[in-house]
Amino acid sequence: MSKQIYIGIDNGLDGALAANMNGKIISRTTMLTVMDGVRRKVDVKGVRNWIRKQMIWTKNICVVIEKPCGSKNAYAAKSMADSFARIESCVILDDLKYYDISAISWQRHFWKKPKMPKSKKFDTKAAAITVAMKIWPNTDWRANDRCRKPHDGIVDAALIAEYARLKKL
Repeated sequence: MSKQIYIGIDNGLDGALAANMNGKIISRTTMLTVMDGVRRKVDVKGVRNWIRKQMIWTKNICVVIEKPCGSKNAYAAKSMADSFARIESCVILDDLKYYDISAISWQRHFWKKPKMPKSKKFDTKAAAITVAMKIWPNTDWRANDRCRKPHDGIVDAALIAEYARLKKL
């Protein structure tokens, strides 16, 4: 059987990309962005080049992109839709197999959301970090050496890739 790489993408501007082969994170990066006037946008060339670099391992790649949903306002919804479209374009141009998935779908695989009082909200970011640290206990989840805490986009991207691997997408 040929090698398979699963690439998980948390598509927000503060998201990330992670490549998983045989349950190991072989590469990861925070979302690649460029400035467009005063606003950031997903760097289409940067994302496409990062994905292509994963092809040194194998041409058998499956990309899983988190769908934009649950935005806080109209600007956030537009930004998330734009990011998704830019990333999806990179994948389509290289004719890669891909899936889009809601955050709830991959999260349900890794934890059961407890019933919370109305005044409290379940912290999915903390839950994701806890799960990722159990799966990959020796992984440094920070974006770089200067960071003090894990980068939740990298964690989410890694878990999306692992979800795809476990589901054999």
